[in-house]
Amino acid sequence: MLRKLLSHAAIYGLSAQLPRLAGVLALPLITQYLTPTDYGVAGVITAYYSALLVMMSLGFTVVMDSSFARHPTRFQWIWRQLYGFLTYWSLLYGLLCMGIIYMAVPADAQDNRLLITLLTGAPLLFFVVTDLFGGMYCLHSQRPLPIALRSFLMGGVNVILTIYFIAGLKMGYMGWFYASLLSSVVGFVVSVYVIAKQGLWPIFNFKWYRIRHSLKVSLPAVPHGFSFFMLDTSDRLVLDVLNVPVGRIGLYNVASNFGIYFSSASFAVVQAATPCI
Repeated sequence: MLRKLLSHAAIYGLSAQLPRLAGVLALPLITQYLTPTDYGVAGVITAYYSALLVMMSLGFTVVMDSSFARHPTRFQWIWRQLYGFLTYWSLLYGLLCMGIIYMAVPADAQDNRLLITLLTGAPLLFFVVTDLFGGMYCLHSQRPLPIALRSFLMGGVNVILTIYFIAGLKMGYMGWFYASLLSSVVGFVVSVYVIAKQGLWPIFNFKWYRIRHSLKVSLPAVPHGFSFFMLDTSDRLVLDVLNVPVGRIGLYNVASNFGIYFSSASFAVVQAATPCI
């Protein structure tokens, strides 16, 4: 068991760290084409996106965990109903998030406000829920390779496109938003493959009693998920609310990103240990 735990943790960790290492090595290539304002705009939007993302799953991961353990022969039927409900929820909540992001775009990026909103909101509308269910199935069935492949492909594509858009096309902060969306598409393709292979397609004619029961269990767990945002990226949001200049937020954002690189190591161990508990 310990051997499997360590091997899975290594797979999760390396798949997440290698693209980030490439991102660090790419900094000399893109930094010369960026300003503190570019970093500030990206940091502020990322903070709002991370905060809004917490409510997307409505805490259903708790229900998915318990149903997988308690009903190994029929968990898919439960998951598919939750999938159907969250698909509807993602369309409604995604539009609300796009409205909030539109208003949160800093004054320094007003010319690209609508485009930033669309690029940031598209994954919330179309990708996040599918990625959640594909990832949760691989995690609980102890299949780390699809998750590792998805992380590696998304990270690699993101780094390559970031260099291309920022260093090649001189797009500034917009390069990050384009690269992020396109890398999300790559991750979505992997998630759809997992969903299709396992027949986890959503049931849109779900049972409301199942949804009501699940919400009673899941919603109290949402604050726990929100705690990760508080630890990781809430500082940028606070700085924006306090009207700190975007350029100064950008300087802070550059330095704070390095802490995130190391936090993924502990997260990899948690991922690997979850199915074994």
